[in-house]
Amino acid sequence: MKGSADGGLQGRIEVRGFRAGDEKQLTELFGACFGKARSVEEFAWRFQRGPYPTQFLIAEMRDRTVGACCAWVLPGWVCSELTDISSGGDFMVDPAFRGLGISKVLSRSTKRPASSLSVYFGQVHVPGLGIRQVGQLPQWVRWEQASALRADALWLPLPMARLAVTATRVVGRRVPVGRRRFRCREVTLETFGEVEAVLDGLALRSRDFAPFIMRRDAVHLRWRWLDRPDPWRVVVARGVGTGPAAVCGYVAFKVVDAQCHIGDMLALDASAMGALIRAVADMSSQESPERTLFELNDPRPWSSRVLRLAGFLPRGQGPEVSLRLNDERLPESLCRLSSFYLTAGDTDLV
Repeated sequence: MKGSADGGLQGRIEVRGFRAGDEKQLTELFGACFGKARSVEEFAWRFQRGPYPTQFLIAEMRDRTVGACCAWVLPGWVCSELTDISSGGDFMVDPAFRGLGISKVLSRSTKRPASSLSVYFGQVHVPGLGIRQVGQLPQWVRWEQASALRADALWLPLPMARLAVTATRVVGRRVPVGRRRFRCREVTLETFGEVEAVLDGLALRSRDFAPFIMRRDAVHLRWRWLDRPDPWRVVVARGVGTGPAAVCGYVAFKVVDAQCHIGDMLALDASAMGALIRAVADMSSQESPERTLFELNDPRPWSSRVLRLAGFLPRGQGPEVSLRLNDERLPESLCRLSSFYLTAGDTDLV
């Protein structure tokens, strides 16, 4: 497909699909657009080895790659029905060629395979495509070290920071788990086969968590957190029994640069969520993180209460969440952030 470029530089924009050998120029384009490095190995994990189809569109002008779109189509629950969702990926235009209509040509070239909904993270500025900004992904923080709290609140005396962090730890041990007992166990690639079936059952039950939630089945969980070049730690919470209902939740986390990041969590109820948060605190303590960060938007009324009881406070905001309804049958009420269950793991930023 071809389109005319507008602006000072005249030429023709050609849009083609992916060819073997494009990996290097696409990672270089990513660095030019976002100011950070991405290895060819990470590119392969994100877009070539994943369980979901990736749509590649590469824009060329005068035999130079000037833009690209690498987008996933993922399964998700929308109003308790399974459907295809366009989510994540890269939409890139070379800074030296912006303002020439390249983004419009790429967007118009995008095939929309039955995706009922498109979800975007970060700043999306493509006018005329019906994209709506619905809010920002909330970020929660728990200070694990007094020095970190003091660095974020310079007005707070260090003795008070120490006292606040100590109180947080005491409160965190009292996260309600009710009378139910949970066994939180870390899983690896070698042991993942033992929980695949029960994780699929958990993903099926999650369709009632919110009007919108990505399907987090075993295939997704393994690819997203364990198969990546920088594997994260995954912990599964089991209740009593051995059947599919015994697994009540999981959490994925990693300590990077002295920060503990909770990338994803799926918990059936407040008790399971509390048990998983305690497991993260216990397992990450060996690495002495300064803070624990968790980006979560959960419309269920008890989730924020559990986080506060665990010592988390809302601080700052995560990435902007935008969407486009591709199916006119979807209710307009879906266009509210409160309709969405989202974590950092649903974005393309982790």
